[in-house]
Amino acid sequence: MEKNLNLKLVILGEAQVGKTSIINAFIGKDIPTRYLPTIGTKTSRKSYILKKKGVVITLNIWDTGGQKSFNVLNPIHYRNVDIAIIVFDLTRPKETLNNIKKEFVEKVSYYSDESIRIIVGNKLDLLSADNRFRETISNFLNPRDNFIFLSAKTGENVKDCFELLIYSFLKKAQILTPDIVAESTSEEFIQVLGKNEKTLKKNLLKIGTINSFLKNFEGKSPINTKSQEEEEKTELKYNDFIKQELQKVEYKKNELLDKFLINIAELEKSLTHIRKSNIKSVGDAIKNLKDLFLSSEKESQEYYELVQKLNREENELIIIINKK
Repeated sequence: MEKNLNLKLVILGEAQVGKTSIINAFIGKDIPTRYLPTIGTKTSRKSYILKKKGVVITLNIWDTGGQKSFNVLNPIHYRNVDIAIIVFDLTRPKETLNNIKKEFVEKVSYYSDESIRIIVGNKLDLLSADNRFRETISNFLNPRDNFIFLSAKTGENVKDCFELLIYSFLKKAQILTPDIVAESTSEEFIQVLGKNEKTLKKNLLKIGTINSFLKNFEGKSPINTKSQEEEEKTELKYNDFIKQELQKVEYKKNELLDKFLINIAELEKSLTHIRKSNIKSVGDAIKNLKDLFLSSEKESQEYYELVQKLNREENELIIIINKK
């Protein structure tokens, strides 16, 4: 009988660093050529079968929206995390590294202290290394940090990054939780991949090794290969995406309104029942009414907060449209 091993991987970072594109590159989906914001949280899955151990490893990948108006970061994103990828943009290192430790690394460490964590620089295909870039990286990362540079667009180092993290988790879990992850599970995993530990670790960087890595990219300039026709297709897909998201928000708001009206109707029924029931004293009537209104107030407040959240999402989408 096969044993299922479910791992939670969360991918975090500021807006527009390419979190969704990294996931798409890993699981084999098309990568949008124009930024499409992630609303809320989305999940993807990828499985590995280890026949010798009779284990199916399922990687549950949580993609969180980077724009705080869309997705106010919730502790649920950080709890029970097995693996965390924290992403920054190699073309905007200062802007996207500025709060990475406080906003993401520290929170993952607090809620899931045994998780495997790595910092990833995306958009390697656009990297143009200079002294300012080196200085920025050195200012925000410390000598103990492991990090990887990759490109969601070209797929460079993406697969190796995920596979290294899974391997590292299995190797650690074999020691800490042998009842869940049996001995030598990590070895079978890399055998299934057709790789070895040295191959998986070849892309790991530290502050001390970054200079030799960056020499390969000095003087490299970004290449724009998109044709006008591709740009037009991208524009249409982007417009369709925004329209769909606005429709979703409108649907959710109407759904909340329907639920609110149903609750009002239920409240009226309850009031009618109290009036018709055999109440022995004024105190009993007041108690019944108090309980009823407290419950109604709580539900109304929840509806109000949800509507406010949806309004913020709707306004953000409208702002995006108007910026075009």
